[in-house]
Amino acid sequence: MTANVTIFIVDKQNVLCVSNKALKFSPRPPFVSPEDVINDCDAKDKLWVREENTFTAKAVTVGSTNGTITEVSGIAEGTVVIEEASFNSDAISAPPFEMQQRNGSSSPFMPGPLPGKR
Repeated sequence: MTANVTIFIVDKQNVLCVSNKALKFSPRPPFVSPEDVINDCDAKDKLWVREENTFTAKAVTVGSTNGTITEVSGIAEGTVVIEEASFNSDAISAPPFEMQQRNGSSSPFMPGPLPGKR
Protein backbone atom coordinates (compact mmCIF):
# COMPACT_ATOMS: atom_id res chain seq x y z
CA MET A 1 0.00 0.00 0.00
CA THR A 2 1.02 3.58 -0.57
CA ALA A 3 -0.36 6.86 0.62
CA ASN A 4 0.00 10.46 -0.40
CA VAL A 5 0.17 12.68 2.65
CA THR A 6 0.26 16.44 2.95
CA ILE A 7 1.47 17.79 6.29
CA PHE A 8 0.80 21.43 7.09
CA ILE A 9 2.93 23.10 9.74
CA VAL A 10 2.89 26.53 11.30
CA ASP A 11 6.17 28.40 11.19
CA LYS A 12 5.96 31.62 13.16
CA GLN A 13 8.79 33.94 13.99
CA ASN A 14 9.13 36.78 16.50
CA VAL A 15 6.34 35.56 18.79
CA LEU A 16 6.14 35.40 22.57
CA CYS A 17 5.68 31.92 23.99
CA VAL A 18 4.87 30.68 27.47
CA SER A 19 4.72 27.26 29.07
CA ASN A 20 1.24 25.72 29.09
CA LYS A 21 1.71 25.20 32.84
CA ALA A 22 1.72 28.99 33.28
CA LEU A 23 -1.64 29.27 31.49
CA LYS A 24 -3.13 26.68 33.86
CA PHE A 25 -1.75 28.18 37.09
CA SER A 26 -4.17 29.77 39.56
CA PRO A 27 -3.22 30.92 43.08
CA ARG A 28 -5.07 28.66 45.54
CA PRO A 29 -4.51 27.43 49.08
CA PRO A 30 -2.23 26.09 50.45
CA PHE A 31 0.04 28.15 48.18
CA VAL A 32 -1.72 31.40 49.09
CA SER A 33 -1.68 32.59 52.67
CA PRO A 34 -4.39 34.77 54.24
CA GLU A 35 -1.95 37.72 54.05
CA ASP A 36 -1.62 37.39 50.25
CA VAL A 37 -3.64 39.67 47.98
CA ILE A 38 -5.15 38.28 44.77
CA ASN A 39 -5.93 40.74 41.97
CA ASP A 40 -7.85 38.65 39.45
CA CYS A 41 -9.16 39.82 36.09
CA ASP A 42 -12.23 38.76 34.15
CA ALA A 43 -10.45 36.98 31.31
CA LYS A 44 -10.63 33.49 29.90
CA ASP A 45 -6.86 33.27 29.42
CA LYS A 46 -4.52 34.86 31.95
CA LEU A 47 -1.02 34.69 33.32
CA TRP A 48 -0.14 35.40 36.93
CA VAL A 49 2.67 37.58 38.23
CA ARG A 50 3.71 37.98 41.86
CA GLU A 51 5.18 40.99 43.55
CA GLU A 52 5.87 40.45 47.26
CA ASN A 53 2.54 39.20 48.66
CA THR A 54 0.35 40.21 45.69
CA PHE A 55 -0.72 37.86 42.90
CA THR A 56 -1.91 39.78 39.82
CA ALA A 57 -3.61 38.24 36.78
CA LYS A 58 -2.70 39.60 33.35
CA ALA A 59 -5.18 38.98 30.52
CA VAL A 60 -3.59 37.47 27.42
CA THR A 61 -4.67 36.24 24.02
CA VAL A 62 -3.45 32.78 23.10
CA GLY A 63 -2.36 31.66 19.65
CA SER A 64 -0.77 28.52 18.27
CA THR A 65 0.41 25.77 20.58
CA ASN A 66 2.43 22.59 20.33
CA GLY A 67 1.01 21.13 23.53
CA THR A 68 3.97 22.27 25.64
CA ILE A 69 4.32 25.97 24.87
CA THR A 70 1.76 28.44 23.56
CA GLU A 71 2.03 31.70 21.65
CA VAL A 72 0.62 34.61 23.69
CA SER A 73 0.06 38.32 23.18
CA GLY A 74 -1.01 41.04 25.57
CA ILE A 75 1.98 40.83 27.88
CA ALA A 76 5.44 42.32 27.53
CA GLU A 77 8.55 40.35 26.65
CA GLY A 78 10.62 39.68 29.77
CA THR A 79 7.63 39.62 32.13
CA VAL A 80 8.19 36.98 34.79
CA VAL A 81 5.05 34.87 35.18
CA ILE A 82 4.27 32.08 37.63
CA GLU A 83 4.38 28.64 36.08
CA GLU A 84 3.71 26.50 39.14
CA ALA A 85 3.84 26.66 42.90
CA SER A 86 5.15 24.27 45.49
CA PHE A 87 4.65 24.31 49.22
CA ASN A 88 7.22 23.86 51.91
CA SER A 89 7.10 24.63 55.61
CA ASP A 90 9.39 27.66 55.41
CA ALA A 91 8.00 29.56 52.43
CA ILE A 92 5.96 29.43 49.32
CA SER A 93 7.98 28.81 46.21
CA ALA A 94 6.65 29.88 42.84
CA PRO A 95 9.21 29.22 40.11
CA PRO A 96 8.89 31.88 37.41
CA PHE A 97 8.79 31.41 33.68
CA GLU A 98 10.41 34.33 31.90
CA MET A 99 8.67 35.34 28.70
CA GLN A 100 11.09 35.20 25.82
CA GLN A 101 10.65 36.14 22.23
CA ARG A 102 11.39 33.42 19.73
CA ASN A 103 13.58 34.64 16.86
CA GLY A 104 15.46 33.10 14.01
CA SER A 105 14.61 30.72 11.27
CA SER A 106 13.66 27.82 13.52
CA SER A 107 10.06 27.29 14.50
CA PRO A 108 9.11 27.75 18.17
CA PHE A 109 6.82 24.77 17.77
CA MET A 110 9.41 22.32 16.52
CA PRO A 111 12.38 21.28 18.60
CA GLY A 112 15.82 21.86 17.16
CA PRO A 113 18.37 19.15 16.56
CA LEU A 114 19.61 17.20 19.52
CA PRO A 115 22.93 18.37 20.95
CA GLY A 116 25.76 16.71 19.06
CA LYS A 117 23.44 15.61 16.23
CA ARG A 118 23.17 17.15 12.77
